[in-house]
Amino acid sequence: MPFCIPFLSKMSRRKRRRIASARMMSHRRRFDRALFVEQLEDRRVLSTLTVNSDVDLTAADDYLSLREAVLLVNHGGDAMAALDRELTVQEQSQIDLTEGWGTNDTIHFDADLLTGETIALTGGQLEIETQVTIAGFGAELLTIEQTTFASRIFDVTNSGSLTIEGLTLTGGSTAAFGDFVHRSGGAIRNLGGTVNVVDATISHNVATDSGGGIHNAGGTLSVANSTILENEASAFGGGISNGSGGALSVINSTISRNETDFNNGGGIWNSGLGSNGTIVNSTISGNTAGGSGGGVSNASSGGVIEIIGSTIAGNTATEPNGGGGGISATFSGTVILTNSTVSGNEALGHGGGIHNIDSTVTITNSTLTGNRADSATD
Repeated sequence: MPFCIPFLSKMSRRKRRRIASARMMSHRRRFDRALFVEQLEDRRVLSTLTVNSDVDLTAADDYLSLREAVLLVNHGGDAMAALDRELTVQEQSQIDLTEGWGTNDTIHFDADLLTGETIALTGGQLEIETQVTIAGFGAELLTIEQTTFASRIFDVTNSGSLTIEGLTLTGGSTAAFGDFVHRSGGAIRNLGGTVNVVDATISHNVATDSGGGIHNAGGTLSVANSTILENEASAFGGGISNGSGGALSVINSTISRNETDFNNGGGIWNSGLGSNGTIVNSTISGNTAGGSGGGVSNASSGGVIEIIGSTIAGNTATEPNGGGGGISATFSGTVILTNSTVSGNEALGHGGGIHNIDSTVTITNSTLTGNRADSATD
């Protein structure tokens, strides 16, 4: 087995001493007994795992890392398949064997050791191949940061279902090569599965194509009580991109200060064939598109974006030949605006508030005010 030196990131001295002391006692116990690895029975009743390390390792030790927990969930608790080894007794102690395996397994974190800390990923993205909830203590209290070059944080397959709750995800990025899908999804890429973001913050992630924060490729994406903040995409969807056949729901959330370098949808980009989105009681503000649709761009043929009880404010579309500082509607899609406000948006081209080309826009009980375009107002 290769020799590994754990790296402890940003822990307090008290927490460092606690972990160091525990490791010293562990080494003493190992000298007192010949065996420290227990053979797992084939009972497959894993349900809850508690991560107690901020180190991104899979070596046998006294701690369960986030990567180890995700790999175990993906492989139904089969440690040999997941890690190419058995679990240590100490690692097994972090696993609750009270419920049936595969019924939305949950990964928690040790509050005593990890509150206020950052888990730095050094081994690339975490792939999600089955149903799992990863629950922190609150977005301001626990962060998962990707530190690997050109690597997103989570990649969800078409068989995967990921719920992120009470966490901040930051530092994700994508490679500058490969096809559109390969280069999309700075923090999370969903390849036809299901992603739920609840009470979380997705911030400071970068995609070399689309979806600086999240790219949803034909799957289901729900964002609730969350913040999508200061993410960047070179092409489309600075905060979120929703691709062909995708279903997007944004509820009680804020999409703010995201940007695209060259194209559409500074905050949200809805595109492809039959992609639909619902935005309810949310704020989309301060986003910038290098093309059209500073706040929201609906470029889905036959797709519908419904905006209810929300505010689209202070967004900017910077393409002189484009438009829609707040909202851009193109490619025969539909935008339905109800009980909402579109204000203070700006376009260097047309339609400071809303720009419609060959689409259907329905406005009910809503306010458009203070928007500006170089060619006209509102």
